[in-house]
Order: sequence, then C-alpha cells, then structure tokens
Amino acid sequence: MQVQPVVELSNWGRWGANDERGTLNWITPELILKAARLVKKGKVYSLSLEIHKDSPCAPHKNTPWKQGVVREDHGPTDRVVFQDFIMMNTHGVTHVDPLCHVTYGRKMYNGFPIDGNAGEAGALKCGIDKVVSIVGRGVLLDMARYKGVEHLPFGYAITPADLDGCARAEGVEIGQGDILLLRTGYLPKFDQDRSLYGNAPGIGRATLPWLAAKRVTGVGADTVGVEVKPPEDPSQPS
Repeated sequence: MQVQPVVELSNWGRWGANDERGTLNWITPELILKAARLVKKGKVYSLSLEIHKDSPCAPHKNTPWKQGVVREDHGPTDRVVFQDFIMMNTHGVTHVDPLCHVTYGRKMYNGFPIDGNAGEAGALKCGIDKVVSIVGRGVLLDMARYKGVEHLPFGYAITPADLDGCARAEGVEIGQGDILLLRTGYLPKFDQDRSLYGNAPGIGRATLPWLAAKRVTGVGADTVGVEVKPPEDPSQPS
C-alpha cells in the first residue's frame, strides 16, 4: 500500500526537493540575531543527561559502558597517556533525532527512499550531519509547575490548550524557529522506576497542527520519548 504524508502537516518539498534539514530552515539569520539579543546573564544550561553506568534509558536498552585505558610511553619523555572508551546507546539517553530516524511509507523526510540511502553504516540522506548546529531561541514551558503538580500524570497527552495556557502564564509567545522545551517532571520518577517507560506524559496528536501553525523548529522534553506513551491510538506505533 502506498503511504502518503498528511498533506496539511507535511513539509515535504517546502524548501525544495533536495532539502535535508526540515524545520531547521525556519531559523533564519534574522531570528538568530533576535535570539542572541535576549541573552542577559551568559549562564549556560546543559540539556544533556549525565552519562554514567546508571544513566536513565529504556529498559530494553543497555546503559553506557566505559573502559579506561592507560598507555605508558617509555621513550625519551617517559609519559603516561590516559584514555576513555565509551560504548552507549544514545537514543533515550541524550540525543537529537535526525530526519532519517523514522520513515513514512519506506521514505525519509522529503521523499528520499530508504533503499540505497540508509543502512547499518549510516544514513546518506537526512542524517544528523545535516543538522550541523542549532542556534535559536529556546522556550521552556514548565508544564508540571503550570499544572501545580510534581509531575504530569503518567500517560497524560499534552494538548494545545495546555501549551497555550502555560505560555500565557509564563508571559511568552511561541513563534517561528523556536525550540520548544517541555518539563513534565517525569525524568526523576523514571530514574527511580524504569517500568514507567511505556507510560509517560508527552505531546498528543492534537498538538501537531499547533506546532505546524507556530512553525516550531524542534521539541524536546524530560522524557525518554517526546510523545505521550502509550500512544493515543493503540494501532499506531509510538
């Protein structure tokens, strides 16, 4: 069966037939300058999780593994070199999904076929190498604080009304090129109980038109997956 994207929400072809960056194109040089003018304190906040042997990850995936190596050079300098080797599954630990991550009808974003363009050696189209960098305005919506709870209910689907209400409460407006960050309060609970993996709060299907209309560039969350789990439609994969 031939599967086609939902036309009203699709960006396929919007930036040309050869585009591999998708909504990153919403971030224009003018918006980068505008975002830079918002900096007041110069304080840096890391969005990565701490990587260690007990890092939160999906229960069916391995936690990071590290091996330290000491190499002694008994030449003229008599030096010692310390090196670390890390093996880890990046998905669900700390990562950004590239546009090749999930296909639609055996095609990547913009209609690139997976045959000949993807394999165990990596993706030739729409890979993370096409991202290069993400510089723009980040907007944090603290959904848990807005709802007055420690964490959103497990399996709660965040709605457009939730996003609009939280934005109003914080005095911010979501616009083109924004990187939307959602705090649900889920991560500390998941860190304590990995069985919560399949029952997490996240954006619901109703938010997709909202994100498209706002021209949001990306969405991040303090969950293993950004979308609600389990999926609202059990027949659809999460």
